[in-house]
Amino acid sequence: MKTLSAVILSLLLAGCSSLPKPLRDDDTGMKLARLTNKAYADPLTDEDVHWVLFAAYSRSRDPLMGGEDLEMIHANLIKLRQRLGDKRFSDALSREDSATISAVGLHLGADSQAVDFPLSSETISKTPKRTFELEAAYAKP
Repeated sequence: MKTLSAVILSLLLAGCSSLPKPLRDDDTGMKLARLTNKAYADPLTDEDVHWVLFAAYSRSRDPLMGGEDLEMIHANLIKLRQRLGDKRFSDALSREDSATISAVGLHLGADSQAVDFPLSSETISKTPKRTFELEAAYAKP
């Protein structure tokens, strides 16, 4: 069973090698979580939106299991989606690569399929699901 788990993990991580290079984080995971605070920027620019989404992707590439930082990323993605509205949030997601969209879906969790946001929910659900290092760390027995 350990060998099978190691093989599966190797394959998952090999698939991640073609993904965009993530931003580096500190040892606590909070640096990327704080970057998602750009969801509160006023005015909120397209560049701010990109950095919030890319920070969520970057945190997904870190196997460090979290708590407060992951909750902050989730809350900031919810806030960003509310501020932008469904159409603009969906448009912003569409400008990102599929790995980033998949990571945003991961961080939104069940909220990624909110009925009040049908366009962005559809964008996330139609994007091929990726398994990231963060998920792999949680899957270890």
